[in-house]
Amino acid sequence: AEFKKWAKQVGKTTGRKGKQLFMPLRLLLTGRMQGPEVPDQLALAEAAGGKAEGVVGIEQRMKNIQESFPIHSGATTAAETTV
Repeated sequence: AEFKKWAKQVGKTTGRKGKQLFMPLRLLLTGRMQGPEVPDQLALAEAAGGKAEGVVGIEQRMKNIQESFPIHSGATTAAETTV
């Protein structure tokens, strides 16, 4: 649910939807252009987070992304809409 909420806000901010929104997010979050649904992959990463060496849990992934790409209200520039 948190992923969908966040993705929806990214879409509103960037003006992207559908594949133009979700394919870059998929690549960013999973490193792959295809595979199981992103929320399912993130749930597995969260379950393994802290338990397997080198695995970053979903909460830390989302925190890293939100810190790196803050979502704000207002106009966006061309650079901000390029994902």
